[in-house]
Amino acid sequence: VSQHHPKLVELLNQLKTSNQSQYQQAVRDLSRAATTLATTEKNDPKKYEFDLRSWQVNSQVQVLAAQLAMSPTPELKEELKAKLLEQIDIRLEIQKFDRERTAARLKRLDESIATLQESREAEAAKAFDKLTRTTSKPASRKDSKTAGAKPKDGNEKKSLATPK
Repeated sequence: VSQHHPKLVELLNQLKTSNQSQYQQAVRDLSRAATTLATTEKNDPKKYEFDLRSWQVNSQVQVLAAQLAMSPTPELKEELKAKLLEQIDIRLEIQKFDRERTAARLKRLDESIATLQESREAEAAKAFDKLTRTTSKPASRKDSKTAGAKPKDGNEKKSLATPK
């Protein structure tokens, strides 16, 4: 928090002495956010940049709203309006980023569909060969010994296996 949002540290220190339950809730919320951000940083560094900026601005909006509630000033109102616009700008950037990723994924899917359509017959033939190769294996040794033997009741057993 001190690295990414110094004003929040001040507010947390005030909460720690004035309202312990709100302080504990704020710490839990920060812990959850830190865990989520750490996971995102590890898995998707580009998205992490957006998520970190979003968290910073969102928490700044919350701090400004709390300050405005305690002592409304024209400067705080203007600062809050500016942060709300920044919040919207970040959401727009995230949506554009998501759209670019989705477009790239759609392009890969289109290429995959085209490739599969072109190789449809070959893929089916390959699958057919594989399936028929495994189902036409020679009978096991035990099966070959009993294949010619007649059952005790006198009825002949018909084998489903076809010799090669």
